[in-house]
Amino acid sequence: YFVETDAHVFVDREGNVALHGQYEVDFAITQEVFVQPRVGLEAYMQDMPELDVGAGLASIELGLQLRYEFTRKFAPYVEIVHERTLGETSIIEQANGEDTESTTVRFGVRFRL
Repeated sequence: YFVETDAHVFVDREGNVALHGQYEVDFAITQEVFVQPRVGLEAYMQDMPELDVGAGLASIELGLQLRYEFTRKFAPYVEIVHERTLGETSIIEQANGEDTESTTVRFGVRFRL
């Protein structure tokens, strides 16, 4: 129940580089109820037309999860997530007639083995 940070670097066979980072932290409301805000970022080192992404910071995702832990291994949750594309990727999506931002509500169950 601490801060969790994930950082990934992806390199394909053509030498294209993508970066993904995510930061999240758990806050205990009670011994069973937790709130988890998180932020995720994606960036690309070069334009990748086949993926409809441009070089630079491509997207940001902000989320807030509320979960009830029956045990540490089993916890149903509800979360709200706001996603937005940025920079050149946003321009590409607008040109393709796609939305550059969305907000979703997700329901699920978290299992840990």
